[in-house]
Amino acid sequence: MRTIFALYLEQRALWPVVRELERRGWRTKRWRTRQGRERGGKRFTRNHLRQLLSNVTYAGQVRYRNEVHSGEHPAIVEATTWDQVQTLLQHNRLGGLRRLPGRSWLQGLLRCAACGTGMTPSQSTRGTQRYRYYVCLAAQRRGWHTCPVPSVPAEQIETLVIDQLQGLENAPANLGSIFEALEPPDKGRLVRLVVERIDYHGSQGTLIITLAPGGLPALAEQLPQQRDSHLPGAP
Repeated sequence: MRTIFALYLEQRALWPVVRELERRGWRTKRWRTRQGRERGGKRFTRNHLRQLLSNVTYAGQVRYRNEVHSGEHPAIVEATTWDQVQTLLQHNRLGGLRRLPGRSWLQGLLRCAACGTGMTPSQSTRGTQRYRYYVCLAAQRRGWHTCPVPSVPAEQIETLVIDQLQGLENAPANLGSIFEALEPPDKGRLVRLVVERIDYHGSQGTLIITLAPGGLPALAEQLPQQRDSHLPGAP
């Protein structure tokens, strides 16, 4: 069961997981009714998979009518994994992550140095509060215990990246203030002018930023335009 949840976080869509389950020969749970009839044991479909991933039983909960309560049975899936899967399911139902505004602007650049894999955006919800993270892909696939620091709060590491870019030699003096005023997609676009990759050493809480050739001059050309169009008070 944990493997199916991990596959969904890795593939980030239902169809690729359905195809992988078919390749492995996995079937839905087989069970017998009170009348002795066999049920289940069928090939997975998108609906089967969505229902499985949404089943609160695996999170140690029970559903009563429209309410969800804590159950007496232990959770099969870790709380962090459960939250990430529910967030991704919701996003995909609303039209897919690729069509949503890119809030996590380090996506595609940030890597877990300990595991040598990318770090992907994730989100969890507690009540009315939403929390963004970047999560090590290797930890998602092999288990959280395999990575020394499998996730990092998004705002924390994004601030650290801006601080390091601001400290670069020949970096524009107003880089930090301009970034602060930009929308996330614009931040991502500008960072990609400068940065080729970012390696996060979680156990030390440090970054190693690999710069793109000619990045700073290209960034300097863009900043006046960004300042005029995005800083507070601009017409």
